[in-house]
Amino acid sequence: MTSANLPIDFLRVPLAAVIGYYAYGEAMDLWVSLGGGIIPVSNCRAVIAETNPFCDVQV
Repeated sequence: MTSANLPIDFLRVPLAAVIGYYAYGEAMDLWVSLGGGIIPVSNCRAVIAETNPFCDVQV
């Protein structure tokens, strides 16, 4: 059950940035967008590395 909840936990930072933008008028700069993009990409890469038996990447 933890593995199903973990990707949702990684989305906490990007979702907080979007909510802050709409609710409080906080500007999203390049660094917030870049960090929000790195989190899901690295999460997907880790999932692919775990499920692919031919991948040499150790996570």
